[in-house]
Amino acid sequence: MAENQKTIEGGMEMAKYKRIVKNIEASFRRIMDREGVTEVNTRQIQDEYNLGSNYGITTQRLTNLLQRRPQFSQVRTESIKGTNRQTTYWKLAEIEQL
Repeated sequence: MAENQKTIEGGMEMAKYKRIVKNIEASFRRIMDREGVTEVNTRQIQDEYNLGSNYGITTQRLTNLLQRRPQFSQVRTESIKGTNRQTTYWKLAEIEQL
């Protein structure tokens, strides 16, 4: 208990993956500004994120973070003809616009 209070008072408490989510948001906004769209698919976000990151992000981790964070909302999922792959489109939720 005392250790937990120490980390909060010392300013060291940080939500897990907070920096990664912040970078995902930045990648999302860059794509939206560059292409003039409101919906972005998972592959576009991953490619943009990996261009600006030393370590990159896997599709599985990216999709997990997009699904579990309230600032992202899933718009639709499309199947790619001739394959068994799907593409999911996301948009930024208007949570922080207050």
